[in-house]
Amino acid sequence: MRLVAFLCLVIAIAAAPTPLPTPAPVALQYDQITRMIAAPATPPPPGTFADDYQAALLATPNPLLARISAYAAAAGGNHAFNGAMSATMGMMTTLLSGRPTRYTIYFTKGWIRTDDTVAQTATISKCDQHTIITLDLARKTYTQKSTESTDSPCVANSSSPSPAPERSPGTADLTTVSKVSDLGPLTIDGIDTTGTSLNMTMTTTNATGSCHDGSMAVTMVMYISKIGQPRAFCPLPENPLNPGNLYYMASHAMASHAGCRPTMHMTADASAATAFNPTNFQMYTLIDIQLPSAAKRSANMLTERGHVAWLDQAQADALFIIPPDFTAAK
Repeated sequence: MRLVAFLCLVIAIAAAPTPLPTPAPVALQYDQITRMIAAPATPPPPGTFADDYQAALLATPNPLLARISAYAAAAGGNHAFNGAMSATMGMMTTLLSGRPTRYTIYFTKGWIRTDDTVAQTATISKCDQHTIITLDLARKTYTQKSTESTDSPCVANSSSPSPAPERSPGTADLTTVSKVSDLGPLTIDGIDTTGTSLNMTMTTTNATGSCHDGSMAVTMVMYISKIGQPRAFCPLPENPLNPGNLYYMASHAMASHAGCRPTMHMTADASAATAFNPTNFQMYTLIDIQLPSAAKRSANMLTERGHVAWLDQAQADALFIIPPDFTAAK
């Protein structure tokens, strides 16, 4: 995939906010929470990362999940059903409450460490050495495996599923209107940012054949720092809220019917292209998607970042080795 190939490039930290980070930094570390905001809850404003991080650590029950769990308990069911329900509730809790994840990008070596803060596990990926190390921080055990005999994480899979059979071809006019607004400066968890709001509407009209008329709207609020986006040899975990991906998915969804060949019409602010593809590190990204349905349902997705720190070589090296007191997992 083009995104995987892109992420295999090494791009150093382009800039740093004031005050200057650790002298001679070799790694960037930050915590991230990504979650869905379901009604009746409302998205928190930017600048509340500390409180949201603590709530995610505690996995505060969502009122919607509480009602579902109560209904399931009242309905009864066998052991397998209760187990499946418990697993589903766990996934929904993660989706709605967020899962605190710590990323450490060793950008001078192209390595990535991902820590699951709640599970107390960590995964170290060294693509250039074809090595993946998994640490169980609670049990002080580790596993290490080589990826040389399997597809490299930095090589896209050349195989692809067979295309769906073409239906009756159709045409349509797909009109996209984008508007960008400046929200001004804001300091988030000690990092200086600039806020940007992007509103986009997509409308399909004059549809024939396999095309369908419809509309959807996306509102995106981003607070972007002066820190360059960290990249490494190993692909970074794909953030579903990446603005560039969002635009691609939204336009694809509007014309995803087999055989549909829309004609694009675009009206956008001059800064819209830059807003969709920010080159700097985002501290807060809120996306509200108005789905194309009669009910006019919407979905809010939020990514918050904080605890940003630069590490020197000694600090980074200590995080990318197997600790001496760890033993191999059996």
